[in-house]
Amino acid sequence: METCRKTGAILALSLLMVAVAAAGGGGGRLANDEDNSICGLSVEELMTCKEAVTAGGHNNPPSTLCCTALSKAKLPCLCNFKNNDVLIKTFKINPALAVALPAKCGLPPPPCAAA
Repeated sequence: METCRKTGAILALSLLMVAVAAAGGGGGRLANDEDNSICGLSVEELMTCKEAVTAGGHNNPPSTLCCTALSKAKLPCLCNFKNNDVLIKTFKINPALAVALPAKCGLPPPPCAAA
């Protein structure tokens, strides 16, 4: 059972990377080919914020690790994920919680927060 969960998590992360790579063409790049970052963050750094943005979660406050990671992010780039149904469904991310996350960390909101 544990093996199935690990395999599912690896598959989900792989799908994320494929989706990010596919969406990364042109000027609105999401992924950096040189260091495999997403909007300036590693997958590990992004995962520190998952509990705070997961749909059905109890609106958990972001952890210190999450806020530290988010302070290095290219926040406008993260707006590219706001309406990505595949990523939202795969990772059960609540877009409203995700867009509100920077403000909860004392950071300026991304430009899509007002939209």
